[in-house]
Amino acid sequence: MLLKLQTKNYAFFEDLDITFSDRLNVITGESGSGKSLFVKALQTLMGEPQNTMKMNEDSMIQGYLVVGDTIRKSLREHGIKVDEELIVTVSFQNKRLIYRINGIMVPKEFLRNLSRDLFVFHTQGSQSKLFSNSFYMDLIDQFVDAQLLESYRKKFKTYFELLEKKKKYLNGVSNILKRKDYLSFQINEIETFSPSSEEEKTLNSKYSMMLNSKKIRESLAYALELIRTGDKSIYDILNDLKYMISSLNQEPLKPLVEKLNILIDGVEDWRYEAEKIFDEAEYSDEEFERLTQRLNGYQLLKKKYGSDVDSILRNLEDMRKELFELENIELELENIDEKLETLKIDLQELALKIREKRRKVIPTIERSIKKHLNDLKMKDAEIKFELNELNDFAMNGLDEIKLVASMNPGIPEAPIAKIASGGELSRIMLAIELAISERIGELSLIFDEVDSGIGQRIAEVVAKKLKEVSKKHQVLVVSHLPQIPLVADKHFVVQKASMENETRTFIKELNESERIVEITSMFGESFEDIKSKIEKFIRLN
Repeated sequence: MLLKLQTKNYAFFEDLDITFSDRLNVITGESGSGKSLFVKALQTLMGEPQNTMKMNEDSMIQGYLVVGDTIRKSLREHGIKVDEELIVTVSFQNKRLIYRINGIMVPKEFLRNLSRDLFVFHTQGSQSKLFSNSFYMDLIDQFVDAQLLESYRKKFKTYFELLEKKKKYLNGVSNILKRKDYLSFQINEIETFSPSSEEEKTLNSKYSMMLNSKKIRESLAYALELIRTGDKSIYDILNDLKYMISSLNQEPLKPLVEKLNILIDGVEDWRYEAEKIFDEAEYSDEEFERLTQRLNGYQLLKKKYGSDVDSILRNLEDMRKELFELENIELELENIDEKLETLKIDLQELALKIREKRRKVIPTIERSIKKHLNDLKMKDAEIKFELNELNDFAMNGLDEIKLVASMNPGIPEAPIAKIASGGELSRIMLAIELAISERIGELSLIFDEVDSGIGQRIAEVVAKKLKEVSKKHQVLVVSHLPQIPLVADKHFVVQKASMENETRTFIKELNESERIVEITSMFGESFEDIKSKIEKFIRLN
């Protein structure tokens, strides 16, 4: 139950602070004054933000509510301590709405779910629900065992997910085969190469050493060739020069011969040292080619499967797992089929139990709706819920529910969307919601323009109905017909005022004398002619 609603800097409202009765609360006002803003504020508070509403960083909506044991238990399970009363707040921060319950931030979806246990909203255009079969299903299922429905829906969710998984497998058989072949090729390529971080490190070290040896040997081989081999080797040239000079046997040339001997010995020593270094620089064309090819293989694997050996091996493991899963699809399909068969048996049993519950509750609801339609001057109207059997499981079982009606005697039953006028649709929707209110728990009923499409002739009946319902439920009504505020326990009026080139909206609770003036104005009759009647009626009620 809503005790109080407060707003700050919300839409065009002047800041509100309204306290409600636990029975019938009625809001009136001129057309376009903003009566429905109150309902929109309440919807925003309960997790259904209205896009047309103007909010900024200073905006706030706050509601004080009384809740029962079931809601208190649910809130405690979510870590929110609450006694009989709770405070729900929505504020606008960083361009988004922030929701809190007793100061604890909660998701918007949490408020939406909580709202279903607190309020029933009948807003403008609610009769459009009459065009939806899902509305009828939800309506009937309010009176079916909730645990039974929940059990079925959980199993159906599992059943549907398994069907989708099976469908995905079957639709992708050709792709699966291609993927298996490709994975097998990749895995074989890596496993055949058998990469190892240690091996790569060793190969790089050997390759660097052998490349260095190759350069040394290539350089020394050319130098040694100049010294000892060929027709014009340094060694031969020096020996020929020595022979030519020494054969002259001239005393002045002897020092030159000695120097040539020194040069020849130096060349010989250099050759000895160079040959030693050459021999120690181990090199093999075959081994160098093997190292080069192996290292090129590592580079190719890195281009395909990872930036280093560790990532290649991780990808190899992932590919093995994927291949294993693909190779076990047949087994998985068998397991899925087994689970589906078991679920079908369970779903069939639960669906039949749900159907039986629906069949039992439908006549009771039909009678209740019919009673209210009679009161609403639609005695000739006959309504009937058709429960049709489906061929396959759906979220709500094996049933589909439709509402058919006949507006006049002798006229065949048909979907009401095809045969009912706008006013008739409004009254049918009102009759349905009144029938529901007789069987629901401690919910507050919110009616925005409940009398839309209803004329003065039926307004008194609607007023009596709402007054009767308010004995069991808190009722908040936005109305434009005077008969309804006439029986209100609390009467509020919405007014517009221009302030400094800005239009502001006020909601004010009326005292007895103010109510008389407002209701008289709504009747459209002269004040003196009707004042005494209204005054007497209000005091009697």
